[in-house]
Amino acid sequence: MTTMISADSKVLLRDELLFADLDKDEAAILSLKDGVYYGLNAVAARVWHLLEERKRVSEVRDLLLKEFCVESDRLTLDLLELIEQLAALGLVEISVEATT
Repeated sequence: MTTMISADSKVLLRDELLFADLDKDEAAILSLKDGVYYGLNAVAARVWHLLEERKRVSEVRDLLLKEFCVESDRLTLDLLELIEQLAALGLVEISVEATT
């Protein structure tokens, strides 16, 4: 069963991963589970760093809007797509917490 990603979701990084920053703001992730390397471009690496702080998707979006010159709707769609891709690869889990 797939968890729907929303602005209130938190994205949890998997424990069995090694993350390394590379030159030119790129990054690499090694999955210790299957030995596969994944490359992240500069923007995806920035998102990863923000996800390390256990922020809600909406908080990550708001911070990125301050850092990049992009329309809010475009950034939101791209961010959700990236998180969905990371989840499909088994690199993150989506946590939907009830807001009170």
